[in-house]
Amino acid sequence: MSGEKPKGKISPSLIATVVIVIILLAALVYYVTLPPKVEVVLTTVAMPTTVVTTVAVTPTTPAPEKKEIIFWHCETPPLRVQRVEAVIRSFEREYPWIKIKQVPIGWDAIYSKLDEAIKTGTQPDVIQTIPGLALYLYHAEQLLEVDDLVKEIDGKYHYAKEQLKMHYWDGHYWSIPTEAITLFLSYRENYIKEYAGYNRPPETWDELLDMVKKCTRDIDGDGKIDIWGINVPITRTLATDEWFWQQLAVNNGEVFLDTQVVLDSPQAVEALKFYLELRKYCPPGSENWGWAEQNLAFASGKIAFNFNFGGALATIAEYGELAKYVKGCPVPIPKGGKRVALSFGYGIGILKKAEERGTVDAVKTFIRYIMDPTNYGYWLNRQPGLFLPITEEGKKSPSFWADPVVMKFRPIVELCINETRDHAGLWGFMGKETSKMAYLIESTHYLAEAVAKAATGEMTPEQAIKWAAEQFRLEMLKH
Repeated sequence: MSGEKPKGKISPSLIATVVIVIILLAALVYYVTLPPKVEVVLTTVAMPTTVVTTVAVTPTTPAPEKKEIIFWHCETPPLRVQRVEAVIRSFEREYPWIKIKQVPIGWDAIYSKLDEAIKTGTQPDVIQTIPGLALYLYHAEQLLEVDDLVKEIDGKYHYAKEQLKMHYWDGHYWSIPTEAITLFLSYRENYIKEYAGYNRPPETWDELLDMVKKCTRDIDGDGKIDIWGINVPITRTLATDEWFWQQLAVNNGEVFLDTQVVLDSPQAVEALKFYLELRKYCPPGSENWGWAEQNLAFASGKIAFNFNFGGALATIAEYGELAKYVKGCPVPIPKGGKRVALSFGYGIGILKKAEERGTVDAVKTFIRYIMDPTNYGYWLNRQPGLFLPITEEGKKSPSFWADPVVMKFRPIVELCINETRDHAGLWGFMGKETSKMAYLIESTHYLAEAVAKAATGEMTPEQAIKWAAEQFRLEMLKH
């Protein structure tokens, strides 16, 4: 049997053949299971005693070019800055080639900062806007028109039409609508029942004034007022502009209509007289209050009514038992008036600087990201209750309704969303055409100054309204 091959042994050549077959099969399986955007290149490498086939993987397209976006916004409270940063970080994880640098600048400084940036060529790529600020940038020839992106988002998520109006003039959209803030009247349900004898909120000016009077009370009998009816500002600030314009609008008045100043009207005088009547039931010293002091006074039960944006809800929520009596209603209107809710349509404007720096596509990618309902709620809740959804799909965003403040005050938030959709109004956008000089209200505060002049007795209401109208006309001549 000396010529018989030993059993149980396999020839080296057979082993090599099997190894090569296995390697080739593995390469084939890998190729079949690759994602569609990857290309496989088979290469053969010579080894000293055998041949080994390897697989090299290369992308079909080069990696996206890295971009940095400079993003200015005017939300400076720490919570808002932190939450904007959280959204940015989430975006950058999904789009690692795009970096965003946020630059918070207060509303009181934004116009001067922009003036300086335009002079020195240091504008941002993108900026948070409200209609007045967008109009200012439009006049300065800084904005790109954004029709394509607005129409794309509207087609997917369906904008509230009243909000679209605030971003459109001269045949184009000049900022992408992202959210809105809308004024409402907050009140303490227990106060109006116990002190004013009402089981419902006020619907008219007369009812509001009656409740405000009756809720101004000395509770402990020491001769000092413990609860005041309301607070309305009278200083030369945006808050005074806002709150007086709200009374003007529901009384069928306006500052600008198309290309004309129409402030000096009987409706404006009536609105100012009503505003000053409310002022009689405000706490002493409150003429110098800012938003924080005013919201704190209402949250702690020191005033019965307060015109609010939803940003106050987070402060109110901190007051536990007192918070459960807080309700909201539409702004009351005078006899013959109309329902209007002051609403600022917030947006994002893309500056020509982005075109110069090659970041326009990156900016649009970020805007698409925040408007996607999956992410939209996180963007809105950088200040819970303040920033409201303005798309039909965005209203359904689970991340928006999951916030504890929004959940606690859901009826008020729903009221504000409905007002934003159905009754939104803003100076300069109430006529057939946009009044492109409407930004003068925010940049000059002549409206607020007229209120202050009448409140201090420097002028009569009639004189104050006439003075403000004349100032606006002079400003229009300059431009």
